Amino acid sequence: MSGVIEFSRHVFKFKLDGEEYKVTHPTVKDIEEFESEAKADQGIETTIKFLEKLGLNPVVARSMEVGHLTKLVEVISGAKKN
Repeated sequence: MSGVIEFSRHVFKFKLDGEEYKVTHPTVKDIEEFESEAKADQGIETTIKFLEKLGLNPVVARSMEVGHLTKLVEVISGAKKN
């Protein structure tokens, strides 16, 4: 076994009202920044900015139910948001 392990960014796809959207999975740095900002500001804007950084149009994010945004963050980050 010689070789190089190759990694590539994963894309998560989801549908909202029949329309498909894509976001990339967050990096460790993305999660650290999100957690830090979420502690300082409990507003939904922090979540929208986080998802925008991962490729979700903020207009789409604002059209989603809060529970959908929370679930999306949980799924792509692998942890529940408090």
